[in-house]
Amino acid sequence: MKRFRWFWSYRIQSTEKWLESMALKGFMLKDFNRFTRIFTFNKTTPSKVTYSIQFKSCSLPDRLQKAGWRDPLKAGKWSILKNEASHVPFYPSSDSLFKRIRLHAYLFLIISIFYLSTSPVNFLILKSFDDNNPNFASIIIPLLILLLLASVTIFVFISYRAYEKYMFNLNEEVKNSRKRIRKIRLAWMYQPLQTKKWLDEMHRKGYELDRVYAAIFTFVPSKHEKIAYEVTFEPKLKSDYYTLHKEIGWKLKYTSNMSVLNYSIWSMPYSEQAPKPSFTYDIAEKRQQIKKAFKMNITITLFLLLVLGQSLYMQWVLDMPSSTFTIVLKYLITFMTFFWIILTIKVIIGYKKEMNLLKEF
Repeated sequence: MKRFRWFWSYRIQSTEKWLESMALKGFMLKDFNRFTRIFTFNKTTPSKVTYSIQFKSCSLPDRLQKAGWRDPLKAGKWSILKNEASHVPFYPSSDSLFKRIRLHAYLFLIISIFYLSTSPVNFLILKSFDDNNPNFASIIIPLLILLLLASVTIFVFISYRAYEKYMFNLNEEVKNSRKRIRKIRLAWMYQPLQTKKWLDEMHRKGYELDRVYAAIFTFVPSKHEKIAYEVTFEPKLKSDYYTLHKEIGWKLKYTSNMSVLNYSIWSMPYSEQAPKPSFTYDIAEKRQQIKKAFKMNITITLFLLLVLGQSLYMQWVLDMPSSTFTIVLKYLITFMTFFWIILTIKVIIGYKKEMNLLKEF
């Protein structure tokens, strides 16, 4: 029996569960084709089988073989391991597979942004809104390409984010039932030390951080005498990043849930006699972290300014067809450009304040 499965290489968890459900129905995986996306099954006795999809060319380690894992199916760098034991003691590492999905997700995202900002589809779409001579036929092909690319990008990125949460074991925290207050703090990600100092001030007022959603900070009455906070930025997370800090005693209050360009807020209660916990006590390392975050933030803001500048050029300099839609779009892009210029200035000023504030920590 053959079965076709769309985008199976991005739907890792669901594909593994699907293979396991097929085994329970008496269909054991015999072969798979990575290009045609076709899985071939043999009819056999229903049994419980655990599958693990891998993306690496190395042989199966002895440790996994002793745990019952077998490597019967391979196609290029792809391999599908199976374990017929009733209890699986541990699972193979999926780091290389995760890196592949992450790379594809961001590649699709970059290609989509580049196509949207540089392709003639923008001009053709705006031209079609010409009140005097609408021409919708001219935009069908570029618009279909854009929609197809956007759909694939969204699908791959959602699949990546779901697998990322699974990899890092990011489960929802239990909601706190205590009375809450909410504070808005814009651009806090660009000011980690200032945000950390602000959280300390809120705790001295009797409130500890409960959770964060975007720029909305939710606080509850504090039940701890001392709490240490950490506001961190990591260009790329390791697979054990969250687990390692949680085992030490840190509580995750916020994370951007992305393994690339990750922002997180942590807290840890501590006693009066104990030293204040910190991710690092080395001033040089803290300074390096601030510089690293600034370089990434300023790179992103300048890139977006470049994209907005190109859009402004198309709207104000090129002879674009005039309509209500294009006029609204023109002023909207202008507003966004000025807003982003202000944000860029804020990032630069915030960096200088962070370096000065470092002396207090």
